[in-house]
Amino acid sequence: MEKYCSDLFASDKTRAPDLSFGREDPADHLQEGSPGPWQRSASLDDVAWIWEQQGKVVHAGLYIPSEDWETVVNYYFRSDGSVEEIRSDVQNETYGQIDEREWVFDPTGRVIKFDEQFLDEYSGKTTKLNPDFADIDTPFYLRISDLPFASLLPKQSARP
Repeated sequence: MEKYCSDLFASDKTRAPDLSFGREDPADHLQEGSPGPWQRSASLDDVAWIWEQQGKVVHAGLYIPSEDWETVVNYYFRSDGSVEEIRSDVQNETYGQIDEREWVFDPTGRVIKFDEQFLDEYSGKTTKLNPDFADIDTPFYLRISDLPFASLLPKQSARP
């Protein structure tokens, strides 16, 4: 199970995503308001990348920046459309720390494994949690159809 996700991650680092989406987020520009709708453009504030195999989504990556932190989340999906693993890195630039998290799910969506470690942003070495580190929630999408841009996916990809 985890080897499948690790293999996808390694492969997708070297190949371009099949689809890209983006949305405007006023918070990224210190303005008030809710993020705009997702659209087919990777040149906006928040960005999503999709990798497919045989016409089905197998990996979705989200990049959500903010003034003092950024979140990178990778979702790995089974062939039935359910999430198998979520990997999240929350980087707090103010404190120079990265909160690296990993959840592994069974086919019903129950968490069967969770790991978390804090890394120094500059050295990459494990460190203790800075008490002022902002705890940023990782968005959970347990099915491909739950992704906030699922309506933009080709019909074959969006099917569970």
